Amino acid sequence: MKVIPECGQCGLPHVTRDGNQACKAHRSGDKQGCRQEPIRGGTVCYYHGGKVPVVRAKAEERLARQRAEDELHRFGIAIVVDPAEELLDLIAHTAGYVRYLRTRVDALMANDQTWGISRKKVGGDDHGETYEAKPNIWIQMLDQWTEKHSRLLVEALKLKLDERRVKLAEQQGEAIIRVLDGVLAELGHDPSDVETAKIVARHLRLVS
Repeated sequence: MKVIPECGQCGLPHVTRDGNQACKAHRSGDKQGCRQEPIRGGTVCYYHGGKVPVVRAKAEERLARQRAEDELHRFGIAIVVDPAEELLDLIAHTAGYVRYLRTRVDALMANDQTWGISRKKVGGDDHGETYEAKPNIWIQMLDQWTEKHSRLLVEALKLKLDERRVKLAEQQGEAIIRVLDGVLAELGHDPSDVETAKIVARHLRLVS
């Protein structure tokens, strides 16, 4: 059985005849909750703003996000990662996003940076559009990704990733040398022989 939350305005759940979440608006006559089905991806029905272009666009955005999340859950598989390397990879990507967004912000004309529609209200006494000073969407995105990038950098500094990477590389190098020494000894070669060491060093440089 579906649990429909109570409305914050009337205190009652808005439920359709089929027991689904109904439109979140209220009927104008008795102020009771609407019982109509909301438009696909939306929270209101056709009669309470669902036909308004901006509302329909928001509903399409929700549907697109839901489809993307469903696909992610279906095809995303668990993988084993090194936390330090994963954090460094995230830092690299967010750095790229910040660089790109900065170029978009730098390309904005002065008049485009702070003015635009900040609010759209459908229905009610205060319906309509409100224009006021508000940062351009590119500026908002730059601020958001800069903040995310900064947080990742702080975490990297806390974990001392550079130091960890050096130690990890040293450990890997020592492991490779032990393996090579073992292979050479099995094949009857002296790992400490100068000529043998030169050959090993030459091949190691090819993959470094």
